[in-house]
Amino acid sequence: MLTTIAILMVMAWSNSLAMKSIEQTKQLEKSRIRPYLSLTIKIILKGNAKNHAGSPYGYLFLNNTGLTQAYNIQINMTPQIASKSLIGGKQINKVPYFVANSTPYLAPGGNISDDLGFLPNIYEIFDTPIFKGFIKYFDSHGEEYKENFKFDFTIMDNACPYIQENA
Repeated sequence: MLTTIAILMVMAWSNSLAMKSIEQTKQLEKSRIRPYLSLTIKIILKGNAKNHAGSPYGYLFLNNTGLTQAYNIQINMTPQIASKSLIGGKQINKVPYFVANSTPYLAPGGNISDDLGFLPNIYEIFDTPIFKGFIKYFDSHGEEYKENFKFDFTIMDNACPYIQENA
């Protein structure tokens, strides 16, 4: 009788461990295939003048490096990043479209981008060009995710100088 009880207890413990293992496997698979969104900035030199390579020009990218689609993507950023643009003969502060508006979906491996303009303008628009926030989005099962980010242009102040020609 004691042997039977001992065997039942060992079997119950073994079943409990197996259930935990199955649950952990499900969670690992879920995290492996979920969408992963991030924001990145790409800087190129634009405006090839005769004696210098140009001025730094920035593009903001929203990337999905995950294995599944992301839905209802919203970017919350303080302050909201903007660039100076000439539209209809007027100079305005232009916010990247996917920062100002929600994005319905982004496929796995996909990205969207918008320009930030010439980066020296960032220093003219913002006293302290540090942008913090988060990307909020959902997977196909309705699970919500939040990814934090921070862009600190103050550390780039001297990293991307632009050349002014002598008068």
